Amino acid sequence: MTISNTEEICAQLSAGTISFGLIEGAVSVPSLKTEILAHDQLLLVVSPEHDWARCPPSPARLGETRWVLREKGSGTRSSFETSLTAWGIAVDSLDIVMQLTSNEAIAAMVSTGDAATVLSASVVSGLIENSLLCSVAIPFPERHFSIALGSRSLSPAEAAFRSFLRNG
Repeated sequence: MTISNTEEICAQLSAGTISFGLIEGAVSVPSLKTEILAHDQLLLVVSPEHDWARCPPSPARLGETRWVLREKGSGTRSSFETSLTAWGIAVDSLDIVMQLTSNEAIAAMVSTGDAATVLSASVVSGLIENSLLCSVAIPFPERHFSIALGSRSLSPAEAAFRSFLRNG
């Protein structure tokens, strides 16, 4: 088992080095098939001390803070950038002070600083409940967690794991 971002999983599937992957972003390779496993919601979060915790901005003001984001190629980053584009905001206009591959590290950085981030509700819900992060009321479109399949046949163990994921 390997942990990687959506872009890298799709590249490995295309190369035939893996049989399937669990992804959170859109697939850019037409030959890959996907099956939705679960629905997800991105949340913009800040520390309780951040100005946006008390006075949420409009999307037009998203360039007014520092950002800690997932790396390019991640599904979270791609979904966030798609929303920015829809709102007419250039990604390059954001003050991105750090890019990390770990959702938990990003949440920890934001909870102790003056930056903002966008992460899955499943990652930050406990931190919000414990008042370590505050959700900022800017809606993002729903996204999906999916199984992505390449052309390689699944082994019996892989097929059983896929079945378990699909059926619970």
